Amino acid sequence: MELNVTSLLGIGFFALAFFNAWRVRRDLAAGETSFERALFGRGRRISYAATPFRFWCAIVVNTTVVLLLALVGATAFRVTALAVR
Repeated sequence: MELNVTSLLGIGFFALAFFNAWRVRRDLAAGETSFERALFGRGRRISYAATPFRFWCAIVVNTTVVLLLALVGATAFRVTALAVR
């Protein structure tokens, strides 16, 4: 694989996906998430015990973001592989 701007973008998106996946796993283990605080600037965390529906909505949104970042990274790698041929 040749390192160019597109492949570096792919690597960057995969790194973001792995970081976000780590955060989702950490939030699930702790039973609370800070996704809404990061998105809307609120000061409190969403806990599973207090608001299970909002907690699972935040986890679903986090997981969707992880999957989209991985998809964009894989697409960037595919574009790089097609450009080399």
